[in-house]
Amino acid sequence: EEIFESYLRQGSNTSVELAYLSFNAYEYFAKDRMIEDKIFDHLLANYRLGENLNDACKLALLKHYAEEKSMDSERTNAMIARFVKEFIHKNMFFKFFMDFQEIVPELSMFSDKTIIEYSANPQSRVILHYVLEGGQDDDEDIYIKEEMRNMYGGIFSKEFILFFGENLQYYITEVAGEKEKLTESNSVSISVVLADNDETRFDLLNDMVISQTLKDEDTLLKLMDKYVKTDYLAEQIFTVM
Repeated sequence: EEIFESYLRQGSNTSVELAYLSFNAYEYFAKDRMIEDKIFDHLLANYRLGENLNDACKLALLKHYAEEKSMDSERTNAMIARFVKEFIHKNMFFKFFMDFQEIVPELSMFSDKTIIEYSANPQSRVILHYVLEGGQDDDEDIYIKEEMRNMYGGIFSKEFILFFGENLQYYITEVAGEKEKLTESNSVSISVVLADNDETRFDLLNDMVISQTLKDEDTLLKLMDKYVKTDYLAEQIFTVM
């Protein structure tokens, strides 16, 4: 580590320096290891010098700005928006991305999603067992079993769309060889009203459920058409140039 530190002190833009920065970025993002602020300074400087940062470096910068709430310049905001859109384009999404809604207003398209994240060894198989209470097919005795996706660096994720009144009961197991170990159990529900915005996909879906219940087919068809257009718009917005 002392050798790497000497490269940083000298301001050397070498592959050794980039490897050191990438290592620290990964440890910070994937393992919650504390790192010095100068690491972020060097990452930012390399980006502004035109270096092609890898995913670990980009995610570390995003996590850092989300935690520090220090987005204070147009250049920084433009970088954040670019990184977020790149990851979404690659079908990589983390809950803390929603901290950047003011910078990336299009993130409101994801306000209908409830994300369960879990940290584990990247080589692990992580299984989510869940049952949805309050839904139309409510059955408290049957748990659905699905393998969670390793989004990056052992951050496993599973997304749901929950409606008001629904409660998701779940537990998580890690599989190693032939052994399966229970590691976490919890529940999540939608109990608060989101922002009053009838343009979000979440609100449209809720209105569609109400229209179907009331057998209001005209309104249901209009809402379905609006939902398809809104969904298409979201896909076009996050197409990275």
